[in-house]
Amino acid sequence: MILTNANIVVIFRLDSIPQEVKKILNISGFGERFVKEAAQGKTSGYSSALIAIPGEGNYHVNVLASPGELEFLGTAGRGV
Repeated sequence: MILTNANIVVIFRLDSIPQEVKKILNISGFGERFVKEAAQGKTSGYSSALIAIPGEGNYHVNVLASPGELEFLGTAGRGV
């Protein structure tokens, strides 16, 4: 499985995390709820994500676009 070879896994908003993935990445119930309720850029102006580092731990982060990235996303038709 590719997941077991990754040094870092970033999980943005998901409706659910498969049981096998939760076990491999040691994601707690709190971590799963965080992913289910993670902020989305198009509605919040930033995105939330769970960063899982196998063997080290899981971290909750907010991802903000820089002004240059915002400009690129706008011109690329992606929006924020």
